[in-house]
Amino acid sequence: MSDGVHWIGVTAQYRRRLQVLSFAGPGAVAVFAMIPALMIAFGAPAPAFPGIPVAIAIVVLAGAAQIVAVILLRRLDRRRLGTDGHDFLFDSGNGKIEQYPFAALLTGDQRQLLAGKRLIPLYAPLGALFDVDELHRYIFARMTPSSRIGPFALFREALFQGNRQILLPMSICLAVVILLLLQQIWY
Repeated sequence: MSDGVHWIGVTAQYRRRLQVLSFAGPGAVAVFAMIPALMIAFGAPAPAFPGIPVAIAIVVLAGAAQIVAVILLRRLDRRRLGTDGHDFLFDSGNGKIEQYPFAALLTGDQRQLLAGKRLIPLYAPLGALFDVDELHRYIFARMTPSSRIGPFALFREALFQGNRQILLPMSICLAVVILLLLQQIWY
């Protein structure tokens, strides 16, 4: 509790899982990088291993993706939710606090919150981001009953609010479908 605000930070269990992932991921990439490097170092003939350049490119891309993922996961680690008793507060990890009235929050299955245009995950692939009991006590208890909608309705509302996390993939999928249809028409 600071300045009358109760903050809910990322759980210690999630932080441990995040640390394991941030060490295990680059370690696995390094192990896989050793295979083509050893093939080249011991002078494997080029015709025997024609896919070495492709393997090296895949390892380099996987390493770069892992570095980006670790950076993004570390920012996710600094996220926090809070309340001052009247409004919902959200810090996305960059220190800028966003404030929303509880009447404006929506949840589909209590795994995500829609606050304005922002879709806030409460669960991630590694497990619960925030303490579930504190979420129920400080956030969900202050939300109106009408803010609990189904998952499809939450998706629809996020789409209508202009959520970039949903609009971008939907736009890409729509463009791919249109291109595939045009390809079928032209050929």
